[in-house]
Amino acid sequence: MARTRVFPPDSVLLRQGDDSDHVLVILDGWAAVTMADQNGKEVMLDLAGPNDLLGEEAALHGRIRAATVTCLSQLSAYIIPSFRFEAVLEEHPRVWKVLHRVATQRREERDRRVQAAACLDGTQRLAHLLVQLAARFGTRAEDGSVSIGPPLTQQQLGSWVDVSRLTAARAFGTWRKQNLVRTGHRKINILDVDGLSAQIGSSLQAPSPWPRLPLQPKPPAPASSERLRSTSPTGPGVLRILLGARLRRLREERGIAREEAGYAIRASDSKISRLERGRMGFKARDVADLLTLYGVHEESQRRELLDLAERANSPAWWSAFLDIVPSWFEVYIGLEDGASTIRAYEPQFVPGLVQTEEYARALITLGQADVTAQEIDRRVALRMTRQAILHRPGSPSYWVVVDEAALRRPLGGRQVIRRQIEELIRTAAQPNITLQILPFHRVGHVTGGSFSILRFSEPDLPDIVYLEQFISAVYLDKQQDVESYTATMDQLCTAAEPPDRTPEILRSILAEHY
Repeated sequence: MARTRVFPPDSVLLRQGDDSDHVLVILDGWAAVTMADQNGKEVMLDLAGPNDLLGEEAALHGRIRAATVTCLSQLSAYIIPSFRFEAVLEEHPRVWKVLHRVATQRREERDRRVQAAACLDGTQRLAHLLVQLAARFGTRAEDGSVSIGPPLTQQQLGSWVDVSRLTAARAFGTWRKQNLVRTGHRKINILDVDGLSAQIGSSLQAPSPWPRLPLQPKPPAPASSERLRSTSPTGPGVLRILLGARLRRLREERGIAREEAGYAIRASDSKISRLERGRMGFKARDVADLLTLYGVHEESQRRELLDLAERANSPAWWSAFLDIVPSWFEVYIGLEDGASTIRAYEPQFVPGLVQTEEYARALITLGQADVTAQEIDRRVALRMTRQAILHRPGSPSYWVVVDEAALRRPLGGRQVIRRQIEELIRTAAQPNITLQILPFHRVGHVTGGSFSILRFSEPDLPDIVYLEQFISAVYLDKQQDVESYTATMDQLCTAAEPPDRTPEILRSILAEHY
């Protein structure tokens, strides 16, 4: 049964490598998520506060697990056995909506901190963090000041945004003299939020305050179908992955092997694996038989999943190009079409989503002497059509780091690359696109090749890393792999030139070479 428990200050809630059989929903109090760096120094990674989740991997929403979570103050939490977690969501249908919103805000907040690291100096990053904390945890007093709830030290705040202890002390000393902040023992009050925001000198904005988590029982509602309708992506490729993930969860909850599931639908265990990974379409009869095997007999739940299978099998816009699209790349097009955030690193060429038609044709033609002109035209048309996702309503956030070498390589001739760079200058001005350039002299941060990280609004779907090879591709969704590539991407973003310098750098390259 779910219960409430109180933890004293300095209690360790989770330790590196722990696997918890409970989910903790924090009701009151604060905890710090920390990890030792390569020198053994404790570095703060995040805060856990009211509404936050700790414990079960599925409930962590991407939190780094190789860390220690320690109470900063007395903390009370609602403890739910892992096997009861889904049932609790059914009993409290509004909770899921809040958790989804909280998870999305946390991801957006983390991305803003990474972007701040790329754009701001140490003092500005610290100011940016304080403004974020004021929005997320602050309590406003009658005099207009904002008290930050978590009992944090200046050193902890500095380690969070890679600022030295001395720099943090100097910054707080300056802000105290300017009457921007007031500090005490593990206590920080922001006296002038607008004045502190002016210290940032950036258009980066802090998130809005997080909602309170409604834990009181609500009238029964079809929570699962409501969740699906409210947040499911529209692309059939992503819907296949979503349906596969839910079928896999049902199978594992019943302790049924893939071989047994395959026998139930007159297929092999490898087909079950492909279905659960969203690598192939679903037949309604197969889904119905699997639901029966998994003990799903309630009509509303069966109808929900069967409807999802029907939508997942609907023709996609790229169906007209299937004759020229290899199966391993078709998966990526579907993921790209349904993603809410796309982060990419490209060391050799301009990324496909921001290529001009001339540049795309020159790149596609490379090494394709035996390909007909008609097929090249269709490949170019496919790439141009893919770019529509960045300009449609509800377009994804696209954040890409391009190596300087890709911009100085005259692919297609001087005129082609010149028009491409001019197009990048216009593209960088779009509000949903962040373009950074990694200069030659930052060689210590170069990775082995290009990769992309795709994120989805549907919390049942994990982040996916895409690695394209010459005649195949690799898709990684294990948390450890995703975290490793996310950390590398964060390092690349920090090492690259700030986004606001991108137009200046592009114009300089034009003047020097084209």
